[in-house]
Amino acid sequence: MPKDARSLLLRYGVALASAALAIAMRGLFTPVWGNELPFLTLFPAVLLSAWYGGLGPGIMTTILCATAARYLWLGPSYAHWIGLGGAVLMMSLIAWLTAAMQKAGEGERAQLEYFRVTLASIGDAVIVTDPQGEVTFMNKVAEQATGWRAADCLGKPLSEVFLIWNEETRQPVENPVAQVMRTGVTVGLANHTILRTKDGRELPIDDSAAIIRNEQHDLLGIVLVFRDISERRRAEATLRQSEMRYRTISELVSNYSYTLRITPEGSAVVEWGTESFRRISGFTTQELEAAGGLKAVVHPVDWPLVQERLRSLFAGQPGTSEHRIITKQGAVRWLRDYSAPEWDPAHKRVVRVTGAGQDITMQKRAETQLHDLIRTTQDAVISIDRQGCIDLFNPAAERIFGYAHAEMQGRKVELLMPESYASEHDEYVARYERTGEPRAIGRTRTVTARRKNGEVFPIELSVAEFGVGSDVRYGAFIRDISEKVHLQELLVERERLAAIGTTVAKLAHEIGNPLNGMAVATQLLQRRLDKQRDVLDAKVLTGVQALRREITRLSQLLQEFRSLSRQQQFIFKPTNLHTVVQEIIDAEIALYTERGVRVEQHLSTDLPLIMADGDKLKQVLLNLCKNAVEAMPDGGTLAVRLRNAGERITLEVADTGRGIPAGVDIFEPFVTTKSEGTGLGLPIVRQIMAAHDGILTYTSEAEKGTTFTITLPLALPGTEADKSVLGTPIPLA
Repeated sequence: MPKDARSLLLRYGVALASAALAIAMRGLFTPVWGNELPFLTLFPAVLLSAWYGGLGPGIMTTILCATAARYLWLGPSYAHWIGLGGAVLMMSLIAWLTAAMQKAGEGERAQLEYFRVTLASIGDAVIVTDPQGEVTFMNKVAEQATGWRAADCLGKPLSEVFLIWNEETRQPVENPVAQVMRTGVTVGLANHTILRTKDGRELPIDDSAAIIRNEQHDLLGIVLVFRDISERRRAEATLRQSEMRYRTISELVSNYSYTLRITPEGSAVVEWGTESFRRISGFTTQELEAAGGLKAVVHPVDWPLVQERLRSLFAGQPGTSEHRIITKQGAVRWLRDYSAPEWDPAHKRVVRVTGAGQDITMQKRAETQLHDLIRTTQDAVISIDRQGCIDLFNPAAERIFGYAHAEMQGRKVELLMPESYASEHDEYVARYERTGEPRAIGRTRTVTARRKNGEVFPIELSVAEFGVGSDVRYGAFIRDISEKVHLQELLVERERLAAIGTTVAKLAHEIGNPLNGMAVATQLLQRRLDKQRDVLDAKVLTGVQALRREITRLSQLLQEFRSLSRQQQFIFKPTNLHTVVQEIIDAEIALYTERGVRVEQHLSTDLPLIMADGDKLKQVLLNLCKNAVEAMPDGGTLAVRLRNAGERITLEVADTGRGIPAGVDIFEPFVTTKSEGTGLGLPIVRQIMAAHDGILTYTSEAEKGTTFTITLPLALPGTEADKSVLGTPIPLA
């Protein structure tokens, strides 16, 4: 019994029982032998336990028996100790040799069982004979193939069980075992061999036979391995039919297929081609070979590409290429070619290339037209991959955003978005790909974008998805509607100011005349009171002076209101904006310094001239600087920056004051954050900017300051020497 089939408890139990039995038997003979021959019955116990349980149980029996002998039959003398040691050594050697022999026998039996199971389980049919050619083994596959049961054919000659014939001549074929025994080498059957089974069926087979020898090269038998190739035959027939259908279909389609034979010298010879290739190129395969092969039809510019593709095919790499050909009639056509090499292991090279192709001339024309359309359209066209990286950035996008195509290739599209959109874009794309629910795709929305110079501007955005699988792309079609929004807001503001103008005209008439009379009367009253200053109460004079100041303030307010609502005269002429700004700063810097305000100037000197009304621009700058200084009652820094921003000039006026409170529309007439302001200065400033086709914006942060930005065009359209415009504010971007 194999050792690993027994339980550990049973093996050691047998060892314990063997030791106990041997000790008991030796005890029975004590009256006869006395203390002589103390180990006589103990050696068989060690042999039995080692044979049954292995080395471990054998050693345990040795220890038990030696211990019993020491205390029961051996004395304390030195000679007895030497005898005990020799006995233990002998019993240990018996245990080791017995266990080793048992293990070797089990290994041999396991190996034989392994070979038997392997032969029985192999997928091919296997028959083994002895040196006389009589069957000694047959696996299940061989039973099914021959129709014989293994038990029925054991001992029978192989020629009775394995009957083979030539399929074409219908003549018997020599048994492969007989050939092996005659020649002494492994043999195989020729093609077209059939096996006649016990029940009369005929099976096409492949087989081989080989001699079985031992280490001394003695003949032990013959092994025959064969297989039923009926399925392979049917598959080959199906393949031939498929090839015929493929050739027929290839002839009918508008595209083409071909086979190239590769010579040992590395040349490609057209072996076969469909008729459709002749319709595309005008050449038959024979005409193509006569003209010099592929080089005769491939466009000269694309021939290096085709050569490189051929080198890849010769190296065993399939692939796709696109190239042009020149037809027999001289026309140029585009082809997309798919080809795969056939590797011959025997020759260790590619021997044939099979390919198919498409005529993509119309597709290439459409791609060219689409490319030209994208290149010439006035709208920005941007394409991004699934990671949001830009791979298409047309010239209109370069003009609108201010970036060159090379700058944006591979960059994240968030660079073109304000922060509010940029931080959410990746999550939006991930949510769409996760849920399939579009929010922007297929719709046109009005949102804002960001130029290279940081300007945020309104756009109309349409997004489309194209591509399939992992090659999905998202296309954005963008129209800059800054001018459209600007004109719409101008129209609304003009209508609003027209209504204000009508009201102001009536109000100025009703209030202006009485106010003028009050001013004259209070002036005369103050002169008379000045003559009686010594006898009058000082409070009377103070009250009259306060009355005059309020009348003057109301008159000034009425005058500003008239300026806001009436048409103003602008004289546009070439103007150096640097000179205008410098004159204002030089005139006001002493006053600003007196009020604890430090002035920083960052004025570019290489600015081009612009068409502008210089006096009106001075009025704008004075108003902005005055507001900035008044926003810093405890002193601070006033920064004036002037620079060229491409097609426009930018002027910034920044302070470090208290900032503008949130929710306040500072461009609304009569709205002010100052205790003494009229609320009309900034509306007038924006009106002047509108007349110059300029843009007025601002940013503000509480307790950190405010920055006003004026952007003026380099050239003003329709610039007459003198023109009259109705002042209109410019809306904030």
